[in-house]
Amino acid sequence: MEYLKVLENLNPTIYEQLKQSLEIGKWTNGELLTERQKEIVMQALIGWGEIHLPAEQRIGYIDKGKKEKSRDDGASSDLDSSANIISMS
Repeated sequence: MEYLKVLENLNPTIYEQLKQSLEIGKWTNGELLTERQKEIVMQALIGWGEIHLPAEQRIGYIDKGKKEKSRDDGASSDLDSSANIISMS
């Protein structure tokens, strides 16, 4: 429960600093993050995002929007054109 309270009270500035530290692998003072620190920071960023950000802005969000029309509609004509070029040679 205490972990959730920390995430709820974490301000956006700290979130951005943690995010930048994770991206470059260093704290703001230049010290390298250990693997364990990277894991903890990543968990904190994901948890904070779950509480404070809309889904499309969260870490790991994948847009599963509408599928585009398949490009198979014109594929047969492209193949026909290629076959014509080959047969002309």
